Amino acid sequence: MVTFWSHGVGSMAKQTATGIWVRENGTITIDFRYRGVRFREATGLTDTKENLKTAISLRNEIVTTIKRDQLNGTENFKFTDYFPDSKKYQETFGENQTVAVNATFKEYTERYRQRVTARIESGELKYSSLKSYKVALEKLKTAKFFNMKMRDIKKSNIQDYITQLLKTLSPKSVNNLLTPMRQIFEMAFEDEVIDSNPADRVKNPKFPRPEINPFTSMEVEKILMYMSEKHPEHVGYVAFMFYTGCRVGEALAAKWENLTSHGENWTYFFKESRTEGRIGTPKTRESIREVPIMQPLKRYLTQQKKISFMAGDFIFINPRTGEPYYKNAHIINGIWKPALKKLKIAYRDMREFRHTHAVLSLVAGDNIHDIAKRLGHSDTGVTIRTYAKYLKEYTKPSNLEHLLNIEANCKSSNSI
Repeated sequence: MVTFWSHGVGSMAKQTATGIWVRENGTITIDFRYRGVRFREATGLTDTKENLKTAISLRNEIVTTIKRDQLNGTENFKFTDYFPDSKKYQETFGENQTVAVNATFKEYTERYRQRVTARIESGELKYSSLKSYKVALEKLKTAKFFNMKMRDIKKSNIQDYITQLLKTLSPKSVNNLLTPMRQIFEMAFEDEVIDSNPADRVKNPKFPRPEINPFTSMEVEKILMYMSEKHPEHVGYVAFMFYTGCRVGEALAAKWENLTSHGENWTYFFKESRTEGRIGTPKTRESIREVPIMQPLKRYLTQQKKISFMAGDFIFINPRTGEPYYKNAHIINGIWKPALKKLKIAYRDMREFRHTHAVLSLVAGDNIHDIAKRLGHSDTGVTIRTYAKYLKEYTKPSNLEHLLNIEANCKSSNSI
């Protein structure tokens, strides 16, 4: 067994197993995390072989219960049942884990923050969710009911707050705020502090779906030609998004190891995305997908290989530093905006690459199932609802008669 020494348990201590420490005085301490806080609690057991087994079993029970609570949204683990005299717990969470009936919205907001932090640390929630939760919880401090008792807050208080928010925020931003708010009230309901969740009866403000503005095929050709000439070190990045329909974060996270070639058949396996500078897994199962590499993109990737293959894992890098791009801002401000201005093409965010891929694929007559799979949509209905209306300007005569070849079929049937 490997033994590690530490000064972190109040005095000199040695680690004899995962999360098990023996202090200098010969007593056993358990190390674990609860609600995002690290605890090292004394067991009162002395350092014997049997007591070590007991401590390991106790820690496994505690850690397993905490993880189940995180996954199921329950609170079966009662800290004070195990360590009733813990000073750190008293200082961090108060005297009792049981929430008083007079608990305020502010107190429950803090409990919710701790729960979200723990779920992110355990991997249950994506790190990309952290920023939106932080913004929402900070904004909730402006609510007039923030310091009110949970049991005194009515639907009308929440509705008044929504009306106030809509004066400065978009309906979509308000809806993003309502999600954690409802969950905070739900926690109080589960604790039987309130008899019902007042936020459940509040309707989300309606808002129109954001309009997309895809590039035309002619604009795509102009952009790729200009980038090839003026910015050859970045044209592969732009072409990659145009031809695969991937998200910006997926392009930033693209690695050479996920590109596979079998003769003429090349594919890229999307399984990671970069958000707020961090690499993580996609939010949906469908986003993990294998996408065929179209012939034009092969040329760009072959050229890109000369630029970044020897630099490391990532396909698209900053040629000045040799490091991968952690965010898109440098490319947008330094290259993308000036390029569109030079070409006299109306500015669009780089997210429009994905929409352009979808619309032009539909125009080209690609199979709708293939398009949905390339985009990582859960079903073809999502693809149709999102992009069908943008095909109006691409109307053309039906090819049905050519497909059915009615005249030929008639002659064939007469000869039977």
